[in-house]
Amino acid sequence: MSFSIENQENKKTNRSEHATHCGESDLNVSFSGNFWGHNSREHAGAKIPVNKQFQWAGRRWLIPAAYSCGKGLVLDFCMEIPPEEIRSFMEHWNLTPETERNRQFSREEEMRLFIENPLHFDFRPLLQLNGKEIASSHSCSAGWNPCLPEIAAKETETKKLIDRYRLDPDSGWIIYRFAFPWHTKRRSKLNTLSVTLEQEPVSVPGPHFQIKAAGDTFDFVFPENGQPYTLTVQSFEQETLEFPRSTEQDLEFPACCTVIGYTITPELPKETLTISDCAESDPPRQKSNSPSASSASGISSFGFMVGNFGSASITPLDRLRSACSSLHFEPVENVDWFLIFHEKQFEDLTLTLISC
Repeated sequence: MSFSIENQENKKTNRSEHATHCGESDLNVSFSGNFWGHNSREHAGAKIPVNKQFQWAGRRWLIPAAYSCGKGLVLDFCMEIPPEEIRSFMEHWNLTPETERNRQFSREEEMRLFIENPLHFDFRPLLQLNGKEIASSHSCSAGWNPCLPEIAAKETETKKLIDRYRLDPDSGWIIYRFAFPWHTKRRSKLNTLSVTLEQEPVSVPGPHFQIKAAGDTFDFVFPENGQPYTLTVQSFEQETLEFPRSTEQDLEFPACCTVIGYTITPELPKETLTISDCAESDPPRQKSNSPSASSASGISSFGFMVGNFGSASITPLDRLRSACSSLHFEPVENVDWFLIFHEKQFEDLTLTLISC
C-alpha cells in the first residue's frame, strides 16, 4: 500500500493498533546489528511503535517503529519512490543489469547519476531524547527496486522489511536504520522523542575552466545564492610525486601532476566548493623490464598525498584552498578542471515522535 500522509500529527492510539499496522511478525533488531544479521550475544530491542507518516524532500516517508536496545535506540526510516520515476531514470541512463556491468562513467557523469538517481538519498537524523540531542553512531540502508523484479526477488532480507512494515511492493523504497547510543549509563525512559532530518550536501558539477599560471582568474556564479565569485590561482606547480616502495615490484605508477593553490573572492565556506580534474588518472602499468610486462588492467585505482604548495605560503592558510590533478606518466600541459558545488537541496525537518 502507499501510505497516507494526511496525518501530520501524532495521534494517541493503543499499542495493538500500531502493532497491526507495522506487522505482527518482527525480526530481531539489535543495536550493533543491521538488516542482514546481528550479534547472537546481544539481546533484541523492545519494539516501540511510532507510525509517523510525513512528506519531506519531495517524498513520502514513514517511521514505523523504534527499538529500545541495551546500548541505545534504533530507528527505521522508509522513503517511498514512485516506480515511474525509477523507470524514467533507468531509461535516461540506459541502465539495465546487462549494460550496467560494462558502463564507464566520467566523474561528472557519476555525480549527475547520483543526483538524479531516485533510489539514492543521503541524510543525517539528529535525535532529541528527553531534551538531549544525540547523533547516530552507525547506520545501514537497503533499497527495493520493483522495476527489476528478477533482482528484487533475490533481495530476501529487503522483502522481509517490506512485508514487516506493510509497504507497497510495487513502489520503490529505501529503508534506513540508524542507531543512537544512550546518553546515560542506563537505558533511558522515553518521555519525549523528536528527530531533525538534515540532508547531506550533494555534489553538483559546475563549469569547466583551464589555467596556465599563478595569477590566473576564473569568474563563476554560485548557484545556491546566484552571486558572482572569482577563483584566483595563488600557486601553480608541475610536480612529480615520489611513492614509497610498493609490494607490487613489477608495477610502476603515474606520478606527474599539476598542483594548485587558490582562493575564492568573496570567501565561501570551504565545504561548499571544490575543484577536480575532468580526466581520470592513468592506471598502473607493468614495468618494461618485467617478465610479465603487458598491462595492469586489473588495477584501476590507488591513493596519494600532496604536501607543499610553494609560493602559496604568502596567502593566509585559512583562505588558501588546494587541488591536485589526476596522475599521469607524462606531464599534461593543459588540465581541464571543473567546479564542484556541495549544496543542500532541502530544508531541515523536525518531527515529534513521542510526547508526554
